[in-house]
Amino acid sequence: MIRVVREALENAHAIVRVHLTDLEVTDNRALADAAKRVGTRGGVRLHTLDTEYVLLRGRFRREPAPDGLIGFTAPYGTGDGPRVEFRCRTDGMLLDVPTAPFKARLLCRVDEWHTAEQTLSVRPIAFYL
Repeated sequence: MIRVVREALENAHAIVRVHLTDLEVTDNRALADAAKRVGTRGGVRLHTLDTEYVLLRGRFRREPAPDGLIGFTAPYGTGDGPRVEFRCRTDGMLLDVPTAPFKARLLCRVDEWHTAEQTLSVRPIAFYL
């Protein structure tokens, strides 16, 4: 099912692809449209993509979260610097989540950049290996 949604977004040029580990963003029409919207020529900061769908690829790690929720983070690059974070309900999870970092993809919408924590909060749509 997620493949159908992802392909529809890609065919509509409505998805920005980001590889967090390699610090790469796929140069496509969705990225060009986002750059136009925020008024830049060249680089677009991930936190400015708040009206686009974003497909993140990276190494995610399970994090503590309140009851009924599960949290995940993924670093930008390979260090301990900035990272992406999100929480979701556990009742919709279809698999056991590894405790060690694991490669996964996240289709999401950007929510908010937290400067002090160097964390980008996103709203998950689909999370899959």
